Amino acid sequence: FYRVLSVVPESDAVYAPQAAIFRATTKHNVGQVLLVRTHPATPATAAAVTAQLKDMFEHRHWEVDDTQTIYEDRSFFDNFFAQYLGMLFGLAFIMAIVGGIGLTGSLSISVVERTKEIGVMRAIGAKTPVLMLMFILEGVLQGLVSWLVAVPVSFVVGRPLANVVGQAMFSVNLDYQYDLQAVLMWLGLVVVIAILASIMPARSAVSISVRESLAYA
Repeated sequence: FYRVLSVVPESDAVYAPQAAIFRATTKHNVGQVLLVRTHPATPATAAAVTAQLKDMFEHRHWEVDDTQTIYEDRSFFDNFFAQYLGMLFGLAFIMAIVGGIGLTGSLSISVVERTKEIGVMRAIGAKTPVLMLMFILEGVLQGLVSWLVAVPVSFVVGRPLANVVGQAMFSVNLDYQYDLQAVLMWLGLVVVIAILASIMPARSAVSISVRESLAYA
């Protein structure tokens, strides 16, 4: 005897051995779900086979409650997660901007601390493009180090985070695949942000005269 008391009209699944279900329902060799694998496995083939099966069953006066292909499921979930992708990209962009601002501050402090060193390099003939390139490369190097640290961390925590999101939204673990193209895209973005963040400190470094830098205590 099974009874569910709930004010929410939700379906509740009960699992039992097949033999027990046959004895209780007196229904043998009766199914309600038909699973079909198409070849080739393409959206067009799946849609065509679905239409043919539905027409065949309806011609035999069999009631078809619903038809759904794996491609329709994927389209549904793609549309579902699309509304969250913009928010996630926005958060990633904000974090990238904050990281660029932090890098600018770090390089600015480095310029102040190395004022005398800059004066010495200018005194021995270091040109403005060389000094600017030196600070820009320093900023790019810091960005690359941060990228090298973030990649293995993202590889380790990516799947657990995907499972947490899947359990919270659908009570299932999501299919997860690590995207190497995204890693390379972030590498390019990190380099661009590091270059942009390094320009202002580099310009302030080359604007220091030899007399001011050597007189800096």
